[in-house]
Amino acid sequence: MGNEFTEAALKPLAVHELIQIADRIERIISAKLSEEKRALKLKLSLIEKYEANGSGTRKTGPDEQATRSPARRSKAVPKYRDPGTGLTWSGRGMTPRWLAAAISEGMRKDDFLIRPESGPELPPAANGGNGSSHLIFTTGND
Repeated sequence: MGNEFTEAALKPLAVHELIQIADRIERIISAKLSEEKRALKLKLSLIEKYEANGSGTRKTGPDEQATRSPARRSKAVPKYRDPGTGLTWSGRGMTPRWLAAAISEGMRKDDFLIRPESGPELPPAANGGNGSSHLIFTTGND
C-alpha cells in the first residue's frame, strides 16, 4: 500500500483535510462494496441456473454426504413362513414373536423355512448317497 495513513501522518493535518480524506475513503469503500455485490450476484445467478437445470442434484463433497439419502436396499425375500397365519420373515433383524414362541415350544427354525416351488426335492439317495452333489444323467439306452 503506497499511501499509508498512520496516526503520525494524519495528526498534523487540518480538520477539513481529514474530512476530505474520510469522504474519499467512503466513496472508495462504497465503490468496492458495489463491485463485490455485483460479483456475488453473478455467482449466485450461475449457481441458481445450474441447480434449475437439474445439474445440481449430484453432491459429492464431504459436507453433502450427511444430507444425502441412505442407499436403498432391495426388499428382503422371505425365508421363513408361519403356516398358521401366513406371516413371513426374511431372517433379517429381530426374530418375530411367532417364530420365537414356536422355538420356545420346541420347534426348530428350519421347520419354518420356505421351500422353493421349482420342483420336487430329490431325496438324499438321489445323488448316490455318498454326499456328492453331482447328478448323473442317463439316456435310457444303457
